[in-house]
Amino acid sequence: MTSIDLPILFRTNNSNGSYFEIGAQYSMMQTISENNRMGNIDAYDNFNQHHWAAVLSFGGYMMGWENFGISMGFRFAYSFDDIVTDQGEIGSYTHKVSSIPGRKLTTPLTAGLVIEFNYDLGYLSTSPCTGRRAFIFFN
Repeated sequence: MTSIDLPILFRTNNSNGSYFEIGAQYSMMQTISENNRMGNIDAYDNFNQHHWAAVLSFGGYMMGWENFGISMGFRFAYSFDDIVTDQGEIGSYTHKVSSIPGRKLTTPLTAGLVIEFNYDLGYLSTSPCTGRRAFIFFN
């Protein structure tokens, strides 16, 4: 399976360098193939091409210099939608066999290692006197 995932996440950073993210992810399937005794089968039509998933991610700061930093963490996504359609051909995951009592839901759980490279352009500063905010660029 090859897909494009678009996560929409809320992130909170702690002062010790760790972070926590939670949100949703929209996935668009690009290619789906199955390799079995019958050969390589294009199974794209046997799967739903779009689905939503819940995302949970956490990690922390690893190293950095001045305004450049590297963070690493783990991201988990679970889809509540069934990604397999009700139809299928022989050899596909959705092929209906008479000895199977009923089709079960196929809800994927994915886990991944996330490595971030962050380059800071500047920082948001608030004046203690007037309370005005300004974005100050790094030199």
